[in-house]
Amino acid sequence: MKVQRIAFSALLVLPAAACGSSDESSSNAGTATTSDPIAEVVVVNYVFPPVTTTPGAQLRFVNKDDESHTVTADDGTFKIGPFDNKTPTVLVAPATPGSFAFHCEIHPTMHGTLVVNNT
Repeated sequence: MKVQRIAFSALLVLPAAACGSSDESSSNAGTATTSDPIAEVVVVNYVFPPVTTTPGAQLRFVNKDDESHTVTADDGTFKIGPFDNKTPTVLVAPATPGSFAFHCEIHPTMHGTLVVNNT
């Protein structure tokens, strides 16, 4: 199966919060929309990009930071990680459409949103 990298500027649409500070621009953080069998979601500068996808889609989370992260739904729907910058991890989107707020258990001020749509 071919893995397709998703460009943030074309795919992500919601604002994201970061923890810590950085002199680097967070312009790489954006939104990702995909219906591909597997899509890449890049975590960079301690920012989770919000993601829009379809039920059951596979999302490969890639960490570009020096520290590990988790992706944990605020409502307990899903949890992956910890994952570091050497080992990506895959999240299967919930089967039920909706908007799912999530956070990193290691960095409590890191938050993101996963939107699952039927179309």
